[in-house]
Amino acid sequence: MIRNLLLLTIASLAVTAASAQTKKVAHRSHSGAAAHFKPASAGSGFGLPDKETMKQWEEDRKRRQQADSLAAKKRADSLANQAPPRPKPKAKPARRSATAKVK
Repeated sequence: MIRNLLLLTIASLAVTAASAQTKKVAHRSHSGAAAHFKPASAGSGFGLPDKETMKQWEEDRKRRQQADSLAAKKRADSLANQAPPRPKPKAKPARRSATAKVK
């Protein structure tokens, strides 16, 4: 029973790994020719994006950074323009009841 389960597990893992798509094939299928595929390192199946994609990512990063800095400036300005908080009124001393004994 355990042997059969072990063999079934090994077989299913082998089939899953065998059907995996390489990064180069995925690039050719979705992004263009295999000639434009640039591996990240020698012998690696992981590819680097093309120059246009890298340029777009950099522009998006700069746009987000600028939007974040403008939002931070707007918040700082709104906090600076707020009126200072009013001090809390002092608490009145408690009155002594007429029935309390004074020593």
